[in-house]
Amino acid sequence: MKIQVDLADVKRVFRLLENIHELMHEPLRYSDSSQVEAFAAAHYAEIKELYYETVWNWLPQEVKQEIIEE
Repeated sequence: MKIQVDLADVKRVFRLLENIHELMHEPLRYSDSSQVEAFAAAHYAEIKELYYETVWNWLPQEVKQEIIEE
């Protein structure tokens, strides 16, 4: 199954993953709670919107139902 998604949305997801990778790549960063808190403060709104709206809306209805039933 293939889905079509807006390129701008894919770029948003990529940028977020890039930021997560930057944080997680260096153990000293994610073991420092102040850096994790700063990351959360800077990125949570984007994570929430991508999770609850953007990526969720990419999913076909039957896949959404499978996830709900898990």
